[in-house]
Amino acid sequence: MTVATGGFALAAIPALDPRALGFTGLLVAGSAAGTLVAAGWLWVVTTDVAVRLLRGRSPVVRRAGAVRLLVLAACGAVVIGASATPAGADDRRPSVPASLSGLPLPDRATGAPAPRSVPAPAPSTSVRVRPGDSLWAIAEERLGPRATVVEVAAYWQRIHARNRSAIGPDPDLILPGQLLELPPVD
Repeated sequence: MTVATGGFALAAIPALDPRALGFTGLLVAGSAAGTLVAAGWLWVVTTDVAVRLLRGRSPVVRRAGAVRLLVLAACGAVVIGASATPAGADDRRPSVPASLSGLPLPDRATGAPAPRSVPAPAPSTSVRVRPGDSLWAIAEERLGPRATVVEVAAYWQRIHARNRSAIGPDPDLILPGQLLELPPVD
């Protein structure tokens, strides 16, 4: 490709105009260009090593320069710094999307719950298990949106204790159609 052809190809893309891109666009374009340069350099070095090995010569081994060592140390510091942040946990109930309802929650809740409109809990003392339900989801629905994770955890265990003869020893094995008696809400 000649310089004139390359210049024409770049001029044909109006998004490369720095005034049209803005800072974010320039940052993305610069990162993309840097990635292409790094990939090209990796290809050249890999090809050089492969050719030298195929010809029976050993590849040239060089000591790392000061700049390379500094960049490597900075990358290590970023990795260590990113993983050194302590995990935050509290007993507030996390927001669970409807598509994940009934699945077990992680050991630690992270983030604040998003406000959501949930109907008031039903005053009935029994519930029929629906497909995808779990004791956690049933307890969560019964206690309402203001219940904490600790309250939901205690309540689903009380549901299991009250219905142990119908559920069995494994609280994860409830079947659609089962009728469970709910203990009173404290």
